[in-house]
Amino acid sequence: VAYGYWDALLANDQVATLTRLLDKAVEQGDRTVSAFAQIKRGDIYRKKGDCKKALIDGYLRTVVMFKTIKEAQPEALYKSSVCFEELGQPQHAAKRRKTLFMEYPRDPYADKVKSGA
Repeated sequence: VAYGYWDALLANDQVATLTRLLDKAVEQGDRTVSAFAQIKRGDIYRKKGDCKKALIDGYLRTVVMFKTIKEAQPEALYKSSVCFEELGQPQHAAKRRKTLFMEYPRDPYADKVKSGA
């Protein structure tokens, strides 16, 4: 339920409220909740047009620090590949997509890449 609420807050530009909730989730939540909170932090930066911060403070942090949280990896890998493309670093984007395809071939995020979305 929290993830849907976070999406709604971001969609409605309620960034201050969302940031407070994400901070609390990282501090008090389990590792799975923390991993998804990191991804959502990346989404905030990306929405602001800062893919570099989205990568560092969100997506790549999830890929590296929460590698054992398999539920979060596909989204973090996909979103990091999109940011790398936007930053003009296709080799890094390709590396993330390759990991996504190899480790999570049936995930909806792998399907998004295959379909060009």
